[in-house]
Amino acid sequence: EQFAYGVVVDVTGMITSVGGVVYLDRYRFGSFVRQTQLARASRERQEEAEIAAALLHVSEALSQHVNEPDLLAHLTRLAVQTVGFDWGGTFRLDPRDGVYRLGGLFGEPPGVGEEIEPAEFDARNLPLVRHIEAGLLDEIADANHQEPEMVSPTLLARWGVASELVAPITMAGRVVGALCLAHAERRGAFSIRERRLAQGIVHATALALANSSLIHDLRAANKLRSEFVSTMSHELRTPLNVILGFAEMAQDGSLP
Repeated sequence: EQFAYGVVVDVTGMITSVGGVVYLDRYRFGSFVRQTQLARASRERQEEAEIAAALLHVSEALSQHVNEPDLLAHLTRLAVQTVGFDWGGTFRLDPRDGVYRLGGLFGEPPGVGEEIEPAEFDARNLPLVRHIEAGLLDEIADANHQEPEMVSPTLLARWGVASELVAPITMAGRVVGALCLAHAERRGAFSIRERRLAQGIVHATALALANSSLIHDLRAANKLRSEFVSTMSHELRTPLNVILGFAEMAQDGSLP
């Protein structure tokens, strides 16, 4: 009986010890998971706040230049600096002939601007245009390994592009341009932050372009109104002067 009692005590102590260790381990693991989740949520909130602040800064800066002809040049500079790329370019679609032409450059390598500025791009000479017209964000993680090939690797090497992020600019459901951001040396997939910032910037650009177009239309309408009033005033002034002249003569008592 003493032996059995001792065995029971030992077994009970072992079970209690093992159970305590297991419970403590599970508690520590659960605490670690909760801390990890809290840290991740904190980082995500901080990143969301940084992205929102960056996009607010871009929107405010674009609104200050909305009436200026070099709006796309300001956009390109803001996009390169905000997202953290080496250089970039903004292209605008000419609806008359369906080609993309340069609208703004910033930070480009020497000689690239002179080569891109007179160029015209469409689906015939640049397969990337087909992806742009689909309205989706395009990524070239490695200029030398594209699948499918969207831009000639030789051309990208000459322009100093190792990787590129292309965001279409859409207004009223149609593509009107594209923002191209390039890394000179870094290769690999782009981060969620880079993609979200690029998409937010092109959205702000679309609003700025819409406001610019509206201001241009209002100015044109105001000019047309002024011209109409001036023309009608001239057309009415001539016969009214004749009528007033005859009326003054008719009031002259010395006339028969």
